Amino acid sequence: MENKQINKDMKKYLKGIKNELTCSSYLKSAFIYEFKEQVKYFINDNSNTTIDDIITNFGSPEEIASSFKSPNDFNRLNKLAKKYKYIKIFTVVLSIAIIIALIVIVVLLSLQDDIIEIKNY
Repeated sequence: MENKQINKDMKKYLKGIKNELTCSSYLKSAFIYEFKEQVKYFINDNSNTTIDDIITNFGSPEEIASSFKSPNDFNRLNKLAKKYKYIKIFTVVLSIAIIIALIVIVVLLSLQDDIIEIKNY
C-alpha cells in the first residue's frame, strides 16, 4: 500500500514541479527525468520514505523550479533536451515510414492477386 501511495504522491509532486518550470517542454522533460532519478536513489537509500521526506530533502515544487534557473543546469539540460527532441522526431519519422511501407505492401499484394486472376482468366 505504501508503494502505491508514494507513487501517487510522486506523480503529483513531479506534476507540480513541471507546472512551476518556465522553460520549453523538452527542457522540462529533461529536468524531470534527471530529478526523478535522484529521487529514486533517495527512496532506495531511505526505506519507508514519504512525500514529506522527499519535500524536506529536495524542496517544494516552487523551490525546485526557482533553483533550476542556474546557467549550468540550463546548458546541461538544454543539450539533453535537444537529444530528446531529435529522438522524438526520429521516432515520428520512423513510424510514418513504417506506415507508408505497410500501405505499399498491402497495395502490391492486392495488385499481385489481381494480376494472378487476370493470368488465370
